[in-house]
Parts: sequence; C-alpha cells; structure tokens
Amino acid sequence: MLYGFPSALLPGPCYTDKSKEKQTAETMTANALAVTTALLLALGFWLMGELKFLIPYRHVLLHQCGSQLLVWFAVLFVNVFAAVYAIQRKFFLKDAGRKLSHVDKQVLAGQLPSPSPLEQEEAD
Repeated sequence: MLYGFPSALLPGPCYTDKSKEKQTAETMTANALAVTTALLLALGFWLMGELKFLIPYRHVLLHQCGSQLLVWFAVLFVNVFAAVYAIQRKFFLKDAGRKLSHVDKQVLAGQLPSPSPLEQEEAD
C-alpha cells in the first residue's frame, strides 16, 4: 500500500473512524507481509549459499522431503509474520490509547463539534 494515496476500497474523502481503523490494519498487514517476505528471501539466499554441498542431492531431497519442507516453510512464514505484526503493533501504535482517551474526554466535555450519542438518538 502506498502512503499518501487513498485506498480504492475506502469511500470518498470523508472517512469514518471504522474506515480509518480498517485502513490502519490493512497498512500494518501489508507492511508486515513485505517485511516477512524480505526476511525470508534473505534467509533463503543465505541458506542457498551455505548449503551448496547439497546440490547433487536436491532431486532426492525434494522428492522425499518436499512436502515436509513446504509445511515447515509455511509454519515459519506464519510465525515470522505474526512476530513482525506484533512488533509493529507494540512500537507503532504505542500512543493510540492515549490519543483516543484525549478525544473521548473532549467529546464528553462537549468541546468537539460532533454530536453526542444522546443527540443522535433524539435526531433519529
């Protein structure tokens, strides 16, 4: 996902809180996917350099252990993705709770132009 460009999935220029949360989650998922792919590619290239002595046996290894290697790689990918996603949430969303409590206090004090939930119910 490119930063600074609106997503095609989101409606117009007026974002709701839910769409911003969805956009943040999509951005974090895309970033975690990119970082995971880069890490596993780097690991793969390093392993190819280190395991050159196995080249003559590659057909035997892929035939006998190919499915096990594929499952192992899938489990590794999911674990690295989860770790990267958790690290992003820990370090890049650390002030989200404080910022949201500040907005909540402003709404309850009536300092924001948005209507309170009671006013919305009366209008409906």
